[in-house]
Amino acid sequence: MAVKHLFVSQVEDVTDNSLVRPSDWNDDHVIEDGTNFNRAYVSKSANYTITSSDYYVEATTAGVTMTLPAAPTIGREYHVDNSSSGNVFVTGSQTINNESTQTVPPNCNMLVVYNGTKWRIK
Repeated sequence: MAVKHLFVSQVEDVTDNSLVRPSDWNDDHVIEDGTNFNRAYVSKSANYTITSSDYYVEATTAGVTMTLPAAPTIGREYHVDNSSSGNVFVTGSQTINNESTQTVPPNCNMLVVYNGTKWRIK
């Protein structure tokens, strides 16, 4: 996420690098949330194993199964969106709210987060 400051300084930079210079205020800045992953979108019409580079996974065909990664980092989140006309299933090697499989109804979505031992629906 890039952030541009509203304040724009007309003051020239000084040669003392230990000072915050006005041009630093004008720069674009990147804010990181510490999770080190992109919020990538993928659309799938068949069974799919979600990868560490995915974030938002859209299932476009009813009856498909989306499998969560086996060894995610704590706090890792995934959105599974069902844009089909039937149920989509989410499973993984760890339970999801103490169940081996969860169902996402048509035109609904599920956000899951990994707590270190299992997936939780947010």
